[in-house]
Amino acid sequence: MGLVFFAIGSSTVLRTREVRAFMDRFADAMEEGSWHPYRMPFWAMRMAGGVLIAIAFLLFWMARIGFQNL
Repeated sequence: MGLVFFAIGSSTVLRTREVRAFMDRFADAMEEGSWHPYRMPFWAMRMAGGVLIAIAFLLFWMARIGFQNL
């Protein structure tokens, strides 16, 4: 689970334009002209990616503690 959060977060931080374009195409396929997160500014998407990376490291840390006590 930590790897998934890290992968999504790092791709959001490093490839913001591509992630935004993907979300645009996905949301338009569901409902034309609806509001969706791609309209967020780039700095907000990068901040969200940073939060996902922080959650990933928390999950890695919890797994390390769990395996340490085995």
